[in-house]
Amino acid sequence: MKSQALLLSGLAALAAGAKHHLFAGTFGGSYLYALEFDDEAASLTLTANITAAGPHPWISLSHDKKALYATDDGSWHSYSVLNNGSSPNLKHSASVPISGDCQSDRGIHIIGSTVPPYNVYADPFGDCANVVSVDGRTGALFAVAQNVSYMSGSSGVHGLALHPSGKYLYSADDSGNAVWTHSIANGTGLLDLVAKTDAPSTGANPRHAAVHPLGGFLYVVLEESNELAQYRIDQASGKPNFSDVTYPLIADGLDDSLYWSDGVAVSPSGCFLYASSRTGYVSMLWPGISHIVYASRGSGGT
Repeated sequence: MKSQALLLSGLAALAAGAKHHLFAGTFGGSYLYALEFDDEAASLTLTANITAAGPHPWISLSHDKKALYATDDGSWHSYSVLNNGSSPNLKHSASVPISGDCQSDRGIHIIGSTVPPYNVYADPFGDCANVVSVDGRTGALFAVAQNVSYMSGSSGVHGLALHPSGKYLYSADDSGNAVWTHSIANGTGLLDLVAKTDAPSTGANPRHAAVHPLGGFLYVVLEESNELAQYRIDQASGKPNFSDVTYPLIADGLDDSLYWSDGVAVSPSGCFLYASSRTGYVSMLWPGISHIVYASRGSGGT
C-alpha cells in the first residue's frame, strides 16, 4: 500500500538557525517540494515546487548535504542542492538504472553513507539491492558498483538503515519476515553478508528500521503486528539480537489487519524515537542508555 502522506522519515532536512529547510517527495507526480520550518514562529511554508525526473517516494541527503538522492521506478536519481538564496533549491545531476537480477524495479529506499567513499545504498521492493558509487566532489550518482541478493523470490526488502559507525547496513525484509545485516568494507564501501535474523514472530514483517546514534540498538517497525521491536547490536559483529522488547504502535483492542505500521526515526540527540502507522497513530518514545524506558501514544483518524 502506498500513502500520499509526508512522513518524517521521507523528508530530507537542512538546518539554518531558527529556520530549517526541508525537501519532500511524493508517490505520484514528477515534483519535489522545498519547505521552510521556522521553529520560533512554529510555521511551515512551501518555498518551491521543483520539477523532478519522476515521482520520488523516498529521498535522502548526502553526508555533506550537497546532494539529494531519490528513488524511482527503474532508476536511482541524484540532485545537486543549490544554496544560492535564502531557500535551497535542487538541480538534477544524474540517473543510474536499477541493476541486478531483481524481481522488481520499483525503487523503494535509498540512503547515503556518512564515511568514504560515500557510496549510496538503494533497494527496489524485492530480493536485491544496489551499491552505487558517487562522484567524490559533487556526490552525484556515478554507477552501480555491486548487486546484492537477499532470498531469491521470497524477500521483499523495504527499509534500509546504516550503523552510525558506517560499518554495517541493516535491511528490513517485509516479505521475508527478517532483518539482514551486511558489513561495509573499509575503503570500497561494498557489502558482505553477516547474518539474516528472523523477526520476533511469524508474520510480523519488518518494514523500516533506525539505529540509535550511539550504535547500541536497532529499532524495527513490524508492519503487520503493529509493533516496534528493539534489538541490541553486537559490537563485534554488528548483528542485531532481539531484546524481547516490543512496543505497540496502535491502541489496545484495534484490529491489526486495519493498521499497517510504517516509519521510524531517531532524533539526532538520541533522546526521542518516533514511529508511525499509516492510519492515524504516531508514537513517541524515549530511548534510555540501555533500553526504551517510556512510551506514549497519540491517536488520530484515517
